[in-house]
Amino acid sequence: MRRTLYALTILTSLAIPALAAADEVYLKGGAKFSGRIESQTETMLTINIGDGVVGVAMTRVDKIVKGPSPLDEYDARARALGPQDLNGWRGLGAWALSQGLSAQARDAYGKVMALAPDDPEARQALGFVKYDGRWMTEDESYAARGYVKMGGEWMTPVAAQ
Repeated sequence: MRRTLYALTILTSLAIPALAAADEVYLKGGAKFSGRIESQTETMLTINIGDGVVGVAMTRVDKIVKGPSPLDEYDARARALGPQDLNGWRGLGAWALSQGLSAQARDAYGKVMALAPDDPEARQALGFVKYDGRWMTEDESYAARGYVKMGGEWMTPVAAQ
């Protein structure tokens, strides 16, 4: 299945080229954020980095280089898809993962799951595992196999004692 996901990601990336640029916010001291600037005032800048929004005081900003971001590309691709386009949403989810857009990948794969609840690619991308013929969360699979959780880690009942 991982080979299928890898192949799909490669094909999607070749079929619809991603934009390489993004809004780049360079901070004093050398740090950098890449994403899409959501707002900017004299005192504060917020940039969506794909998995959330980061606020930065303008006094910490060295320079800003604006450009199209993978978030812009995701939004454009999502707008072009119909709500029932199973393969389109699956491909967009794979593309978003390849771009490091985990929140957007979860959204796209969530749409796949709404259309095809047993879709293996979407289930795996969203962290589900198949155990005893049915999909479940990783925690549910450990519990189903008799493991117990102690100190945040799963272990056999014998090891827990």
